Amino acid sequence: MDKKLVTKKDGSQGTESAVPTNKMQAILTAAQKIFTRHGFGQTRVEDIAQEAGVGKGTLYEYFPSKQAIFEQAVEAGIRDYLAAITKETEKPGTIKEKLQRIATIHLGFVAEHRSLATVIMSNPGILLPHREKLLDIVREAEETIASVIQEGVDSGALRPINPHLAAQVFVGILSTVGGVRLLERQGWTIEGTASALIDIVLHGIGSETAPGT
Repeated sequence: MDKKLVTKKDGSQGTESAVPTNKMQAILTAAQKIFTRHGFGQTRVEDIAQEAGVGKGTLYEYFPSKQAIFEQAVEAGIRDYLAAITKETEKPGTIKEKLQRIATIHLGFVAEHRSLATVIMSNPGILLPHREKLLDIVREAEETIASVIQEGVDSGALRPINPHLAAQVFVGILSTVGGVRLLERQGWTIEGTASALIDIVLHGIGSETAPGT
């Protein structure tokens, strides 16, 4: 059977078979739900174990602490986000359609994991041990978006620009707007916001005929 390296409760590392790996995935999926529902402070390890359908002792065989569960749950969520973006960019469509799908995925991810994202934003140091690993995943997402922008430049749909810088700007806009939307419980829709953002990104905020532009 396939083996996977895991961190045990005592801090040591070892391999586990495919069946425990499936349990690990079940724990991470459950953790995402519980952390999103209750936040970090109010979540108990036993709540995660119950949601995952495993014993508390079994959970500790894979993760030494609630902090470790949180870190890996966030990492797993971001990897799912990256996979979703990659999948969407591989589908046929115009550059505008691809960018809008990416924006929709990003805002949808924020909305789905509202409490989890709030925990991260209010406790920026909580993921410090995982910072470099998470940044690597974010860079992968930026590279994926940069490839879409480069595709637009090559086709003439976008003017000649630095695709990597443009991707960073795009992700920055999505992250800022997504963060603001965390504070707003109503009055906006994912699709509507994504569409408005793409319109601003592609056409800017100025008018070609306006004085001073």
